[in-house]
This record gives sequence, C-alpha cells and structure tokens, in this order.
Amino acid sequence: MKKKISIISPCFNEIATIEKCISNVSELFSNLKNYDYEHIIVDNGSTDGSREIIEKLALTDKNIKVIFNTRTFDFFKSLFNAIKYATGDGVVLNYTSDLEDPIEVIEKFILEWEKGNKIVYGKRTSRKDQSFIKKKIRNLYYFFTQRILKVTFQKDVNEFMLIDKQVHAELIKIDDHFPYIRGLVNYLGFKSKVVEYEPDKRDYGVSKFSILSHAPHVLNAFISFSNLPRLLILLGFFISISSIAYSIYIILAVTIFNIQLIQGLTTILVSIFFLMGFIIFSLGILGEYLITIHNQVRQKPMVVEEKKINL
Repeated sequence: MKKKISIISPCFNEIATIEKCISNVSELFSNLKNYDYEHIIVDNGSTDGSREIIEKLALTDKNIKVIFNTRTFDFFKSLFNAIKYATGDGVVLNYTSDLEDPIEVIEKFILEWEKGNKIVYGKRTSRKDQSFIKKKIRNLYYFFTQRILKVTFQKDVNEFMLIDKQVHAELIKIDDHFPYIRGLVNYLGFKSKVVEYEPDKRDYGVSKFSILSHAPHVLNAFISFSNLPRLLILLGFFISISSIAYSIYIILAVTIFNIQLIQGLTTILVSIFFLMGFIIFSLGILGEYLITIHNQVRQKPMVVEEKKINL
C-alpha cells in the first residue's frame, strides 16, 4: 500500500508563481511512484487573481485541495488551520508558493523520514533576500531564543519541515489561539533530523514579511515558550540590590571618608529614567500576557473559511 504525503502551501498574492508551485508538486510525485499525495493550498485573501488560477486547477485535479479564507488572517493562524486538514502519513507543513524553497528538498525530507525520523526540519544555509539590518536583527533573535526559550531549534530553521502522522496527531490537539508552529513541533519532543539546503533566488515579487511584521511573532515566541515575568523578578531583584549597595556607598563616602560628592540632580535623574523605563517595559510584557490570555479565552475562530474545494 502506498504511503501518502500531504503538502501544505500558503498563498497570498502569488499570481506569478502559484501555477508553477502546483506543477512542481505534481512533477515531484510523478517521479515518486511509491507515494500518493495531496496538495493543500490555503489562500489567505489574495486579490491579484491567484484564487481564480487555484480554483481552475483544483477542479481538474482531485489531488489539489483548497481553502479560501474570507480575508487575510495571520500567516501562522492560516497555516495551522490548514494543517488540521492533512490526511497523509507524512505532512510537509510549509512549501511556500513563492518558490524560494526548492521542491527537491521535499524528497530529502521523505528519505530522512523513512529512516525513522518523526520530524525533518529544513534549514536554509543562506538568505539571498536579506538586507544587512535584517540579518543582524535575525541573528539577535536567534541569540536570545537559544538562551531564553524552553524549546530549542537551530538558526534558520522555519516551518518548512516534514512531520510524521503521529506528530501531526499530537500537534492538532493543541488549542493555541496564536500558534508558534516551529516551537510547538519542537516542544512535542519526537526524534528529529535537520536537512540543510540552499534556497532559490526569488524571481518574482518581494517577501510579504517586513521587519515590523515579524515583531508580533517574535513576541509570541517569547510569551509562548519562556518565563519572562520570572526574568523580570530577577532583574528587579538585581536593581534593588544595586540601589541598596549604591546607598551604602554614599553613606560611607560622606560620613566616614569625607568624600565630597558632586552636587546636582544627575544621579537622581538617571535613576528615575532607568527605573521608569524598567517599569514601563515590565508592564508591557505583562500586557502582552494579558492580551494572549484574553484572545485565548474569547475563543474567536482562528480563521474564517469562505470556500473549500476537494476537502
């Protein structure tokens, strides 16, 4: 009996590449004759004509399964919702329709999966579309995540991965209103393997993710998989001890060593600004936790689907 592979492709305004994305998957599995496949495409509110192309192709090929969202929702929410529809023995979570990730990598995923690895991560060895500033910010992000988060994954590993149906079954049980997918997969703890690959150059369009658009996902990573309030307690304790030590120094300097301290408000102003900044920062983190809890308990739909084809 043939094993089945599910490929999930998010799409948002990719009229120049979506047809090639679909044909790439079809050609791959025409060569992998020992496998059946389904190609689940989730269109996240495209307005450039991508939807019409997807629908036309899906009506002629039952392997193409489509979800049309009513509007543009958060990328990770849209992807996680699509993951729930996968029925394969192995599931490729994020073969993006912009064609940056080579289709051949999926075959490497399958080979490692057949060796018994329940999770096979894709790791980009370079970033052709990355500016100097974006590169430094990304490096800073991985520096902190590898030291603070309770889950660990290698630098430049993203949601382009293959997971076994056992991992898939556990993943879709998780009720998370704002899923940080790579963190959730890593949290499950199954045997994993990393496959390195060179991404293709983007021939059409530009990345839909700017530095600012990444900010909510970065915050979500730290909120979901770290104990930031505990870190704030430690930082607050350190500031308190430092303040006490500085107070003792001033008392000793004036009463015992007769040191004449510089008169003025500099020390007071610096202390006030520092402590106010710390307080505002702390309140901001606590506010993010409250927002997360608020969104979770209200149980609004993760995305709203307008139409499905072949599902």
